[in-house]
Amino acid sequence: MYDIVGDIHGYADELELLLAKLGYQKKNGIWQHSERTLISVGDLIDRGPQQKRAVDIIRAMTANGFAKTIMGNHEFNAVAYYVRDKNGEPLRAHTIKNRQQHLAFLNEAEAIPTWYHEAISWFKQLPVLLDLPELRVVHACWHPASVDVLKECCTDNFTLKPSYFKQANDSAHPLYHALEVLMKGWELSLPEGISFNDKDGHKRDKIRTRWWLEQDGNYQDLAIGVPDVSILPTERVPSSQMPGYDNVKPLFIGHYWLHESPEAVSAHIACVDYSVAEQGALVAYRFNGPSFENANFVSVSTRPAGHFSAEQLNQAFYLADPMQTCCVENDITDEYQRIAEHARALLVERFALYDAIEQALIAAFDEDWVESKHIVAVLEKLASS
Repeated sequence: MYDIVGDIHGYADELELLLAKLGYQKKNGIWQHSERTLISVGDLIDRGPQQKRAVDIIRAMTANGFAKTIMGNHEFNAVAYYVRDKNGEPLRAHTIKNRQQHLAFLNEAEAIPTWYHEAISWFKQLPVLLDLPELRVVHACWHPASVDVLKECCTDNFTLKPSYFKQANDSAHPLYHALEVLMKGWELSLPEGISFNDKDGHKRDKIRTRWWLEQDGNYQDLAIGVPDVSILPTERVPSSQMPGYDNVKPLFIGHYWLHESPEAVSAHIACVDYSVAEQGALVAYRFNGPSFENANFVSVSTRPAGHFSAEQLNQAFYLADPMQTCCVENDITDEYQRIAEHARALLVERFALYDAIEQALIAAFDEDWVESKHIVAVLEKLASS
């Protein structure tokens, strides 16, 4: 079955912690599970500190059949920022605002031009949605009319045809509006004279909505991402202005920066984006059947500022006992203390968490003794702490 993971946004350490917690192993450099397939809802990039590593992990899993990945609005914007039209102009303008929103990715990608080109080429190949026998996945909103528009411009697996990227960025084309709904969600215009500033300080006269609500609501009920909903009208919004959902299959979405404890947002829809880039959590749902169970949500909180302490690392090494020193049986809590301190020092030097644990173990036990399963065992303890 499937594990559906939310927006990663360049938080590769959290991704590897979550994979370890879900029971995945890293073999031949690729994370994988013998019985399950990971599904990413998109938004692998922007905001976080490990852009390339996050892309490389999911890309390798996808290429080798251990994951399925759809395009989020951040991958779509990355393609448009990179690709130029016949006049040499980028499909997404290189304004200060657009570059700032994309800066974390650009800082890494522009330093490695070959990788940057390969990443964009891969993003272009990602489907906009998945419609599998058991479930559906789209980044923000399932809207049949928008799906129908997309079908006219994509391959059989919902990958946008290269010739349509220009139209996809042209606000006069129906494809542009279809992708706005599918990748950014259902929006409602506010009554004249009412606006708000979003979390990035940009003025908005439309609200992103909780379109999945199964009963009518007013602007305050429906709004998501509005810092102070009390400024919004209390008049009810007719159901005819909302997209609804046909409830034919379970649907998984990301995109919405939720902050509550993970749970299904309706009887047939689950959001797996819980604000990893805002000190929230990276969340996955373990899909085993059509009925949602909140116990199937698995999460890893955004790692502490400055990373794990030497004490936390030592506790994880002790509990995992990756090199089978029998420290738990003999209650020797300082067996791995020196290794933990070494790993902590590597984290300070900005090593990835997996790499820091690996190098610390190799320094203590020799490279021939250290296997991926040893690092994953420590990650699993850290993820569960």
